[in-house]
Amino acid sequence: MAEEWAKRRELELSAPGGILSAQWRGVTLDNAMERYLHEFAQDAGRSKRATIEQLQRFPIARVQITELTSQQIIEHGVMRRSSGIKPATINRLLQPLGPRE
Repeated sequence: MAEEWAKRRELELSAPGGILSAQWRGVTLDNAMERYLHEFAQDAGRSKRATIEQLQRFPIARVQITELTSQQIIEHGVMRRSSGIKPATINRLLQPLGPRE
């Protein structure tokens, strides 16, 4: 049984993104944003911190990182737009969810 588990685990980790998925399993977007604020955003401006803190109050923050999809991000933007927020503001609010280069 242990050998079967080890083989399954080895296959899981060797899949594209497998190690990254294993590292982030169970971590919500809120958890990651909180860690970012504490470990990397000491020099972040007031506006950036406020944007991240605001994002943490929405349902999308409770999604596990390994399960976060583009569709969920789009739906969050649509929901914010329906509340009267302008597209440029939504773009700024969604920037923390974008890819890092």
